[in-house]
Order: sequence, then C-alpha cells, then structure tokens
Amino acid sequence: MKKTTKLVLFALVILGIASCGKEESNLPFSELSVEENKSVVENSAIKAAQTFDEMKEVATIDASISLGELFGMADPLSAQSAKKSKVAKTFEVIAGLQDGSSGINEILSALASADELEDDPETIQDIWDMVVGTYTWNSGVEDWDYTANADAIVFLFPSTVDGASNNATLTISNYMGVTIANPLDEEYTGDLPASLNMSMEIDGTEVMSYTFAAEYNEDGVPSSLATDLSIETFVFSIDITNKDKEASASYKFMHGDLLVMEISGGIEGDFTQENIDDNTVTHTDTYEDYVWNEMTQMYEWQMVTDTWDEVDYEEVIQSGHFRFQLFSIAINGTGDIKALVDSLKLLYPDDYREDPMYDEKTATMQEAALMNNNLHIYAIDTEAKKKIADVEAYVVEDVWEGYTDYWIDFRLIFGDGSLVDMETYFEEGFEDFIKEINAMISDLNTDYDLDIDPIDY
Repeated sequence: MKKTTKLVLFALVILGIASCGKEESNLPFSELSVEENKSVVENSAIKAAQTFDEMKEVATIDASISLGELFGMADPLSAQSAKKSKVAKTFEVIAGLQDGSSGINEILSALASADELEDDPETIQDIWDMVVGTYTWNSGVEDWDYTANADAIVFLFPSTVDGASNNATLTISNYMGVTIANPLDEEYTGDLPASLNMSMEIDGTEVMSYTFAAEYNEDGVPSSLATDLSIETFVFSIDITNKDKEASASYKFMHGDLLVMEISGGIEGDFTQENIDDNTVTHTDTYEDYVWNEMTQMYEWQMVTDTWDEVDYEEVIQSGHFRFQLFSIAINGTGDIKALVDSLKLLYPDDYREDPMYDEKTATMQEAALMNNNLHIYAIDTEAKKKIADVEAYVVEDVWEGYTDYWIDFRLIFGDGSLVDMETYFEEGFEDFIKEINAMISDLNTDYDLDIDPIDY
C-alpha cells in the first residue's frame, strides 16, 4: 500500500474516526452532579444496546437468513471462484444479527470491504456481465433457475426458511466501474466499483436498500466514498473524503430520524506524495551483533547495517478533529497536531536523557501542559445542550519498590470543579460498545497492517 494511503488511515484511527462544531465547545456546563451526569451517559448506552436488540426482530433478518441458506446451497454469483460472492457474505452478516454472531462492526466492515478483489482473476465488469439475469429459487432441485435480463441481477426466493413461495425479491442494479490503479492488489488491473444499488422487497414492500458511490484519485485511492444500508427503519452510512489538504470519515447508525451512534473525524494538512517524500528521512545504523552464519553453521560476531524510513508526521498531518456519539451523549475533540509535536520535540531532544538538568517529573508535567494547550476534548449532552465535562491530561506519580515513575493519564473536569479519572468514570456500563470498537481496531490492524492497541476495559 502506498505511503499516502497508510498515512491517511493511520491519522483517522489516531483521531477517532464530521466535524464537531466549535459552538458546542462554548456550551454552558450542566448543573447536574457527577453521578447524575453519569446516569445520563449510561442511559444513552442502554438505549443504544436496546436499539441493537430491536434489529433482531425485523422481517429483513428472516429473509436474509433464508437467502443466506440458499446461497450456501448454490451461490450463482461466485463466478467460477471458490470464494463466496460479496452479496452472499453481506447477507450472512445481516443474518448473524439475530443470533449475535454479527454486530455493528461486522456490518460496517461488510459495507466498506473490498477484499473480494484479491483473488478474482476476472474484472468486476466481467463478472457483472457474466451473472446479470433473474434467478428464481427452485426448491425441487435446490438450485436457481436462470432467465436472462438486460441490466440487473434479480433473485426471487422465499422470505423465510422452508417458505413455500418466492415472495421476496432482491434486485442488484446500476453497477458502474472505472479502470484505474488499484492500491489493494497490484496484480488486479480491472475496474473498481463507482456505483451500485441493491434493494429487497417482501410481498411487494421494500424492506431493505443499499447504495454505493465512489470517486478515485489517480492512485486508485477513493477521493470520496458514500455507502448507505437501510434495513427497514435502521440505517447504516459511511462517508469518506480524501483530498490533498483534508481527509475525513463518518460512520453513522440511525433508527429512523434518531442518531444511535456516530464515529467521525477529519484531519487537515498536506497529504501529497511529494510532501510525504520531502518529510521522510532515511536512517542507517551499523553495529556489531552475534548472528548465525550459514556457511560455518555457527553464531559469529558480525557488523550489521539496519536501514529504515521515518516520516515527520506533524509536517503532513497538521490538525484534526473527531466526534464519538451515542444518542444524545457526544465526545468531541480538536487538536493542533503540528504545534504539539513541534513543542514535544523541543521538550524531548534526541539526547535529553544525557542532560544533567533533565528532571522526569518536571518534563512530564510540561508535556501534560502542552497536550492541554493543543488538544481540546470535551463531552456534551446534545439534548440538554449542556457540556458535561472537559477532558484534561494530568501527571500520575507511581511509586513501586522504591522507584518513582511519572506518566500521563486523562481525567474529566466537571462544572463544579470535580475531577474524576476516565478509568473510574467509565468503569461500568460500556462493555458492549468497547467490544465493538476493539473489533473495528482489530480489523483495521489486519486489513491495513497497523499496530493499534485495543482499548483495555
């Protein structure tokens, strides 16, 4: 993957993956007590969990389970590949909501994933042209009857497992692709998807719809991407922009007009390959090490040379913002990344530990002050239009076996001046959501070769 792509993904993850309006940071503090505010936060988490449970009861889930089982018997869209089609995998994820084997992360991953390109020898357009037509489930032979049509893939099937009639219709249409460089697979030279629509009807009533639209830059990286999945009254949406000076991503889950969850953010800077190259320094280190010699079959002392590249990220990613919201509770943040990193470099030069005047406690306190000066994070109640708390970096002093260590943690500052560390405040009531976030982090680490630590809860 090109450095530009990795850099944008890295920055979006670090910032929290849309903008949080500046006017919200000036909201008055809530008059509620610390415990009363925590109850409001926990109630939002409980409402979100209840909303997730409601999804298990919609008729679309039963139809997805039925279609998933039929695809398991015969998947006509596999296009002569041993892999399952993207459609089959997507409906497996939706069906998994009923028994808990799938969650919000799996749905968002299914919407955003393009991994079906990796092993397909054909282009997407070739596959599309091959499989366009109407497929009617024939329960007698447990396979699909095919009828040609001009421009769509249509499935007629029972909306419930072992159903007697093909009363459900899934229509996939409006595929358009563009042929451009593919950063996901250098061996793939075919088209990348630019648009796609999908809808499901049961007894003539639409119960699910899916739309996908993307534009790409000359490197094959999406400059904009929008995808929405509606399952009756539930809507999942992903919107991503990637420009030379700004990149942003927004993941939302809605129930009707009600926002259930949002994870969004953006970064500003100069993401051009030229600027990244200009701020990449190659380091070389030569040293003696005890290494295995294949010729003598013995370990011997030898001179070893290591070479690696380092990017001055603050010259590329200069500022950013993020928002995480559950129902009416939102955590917003903005940061001057360049100013913070420049200041930290002055505070911690390469040889700072050799300075006889260096004091760890003083330096750590200065570091916390720099973070508070350049990062602004706060929690608000959007329904009450009140700020719940500001987030502050502070120094923790840890004494263990006669040795004193200093490190930075974060705490909440409430309107009455009360201070509560983040670990204590979020100790209970958020297990399901942390699990979802960690699952997203795990997928990002796997898909993009990142090394982001999971949230320890």
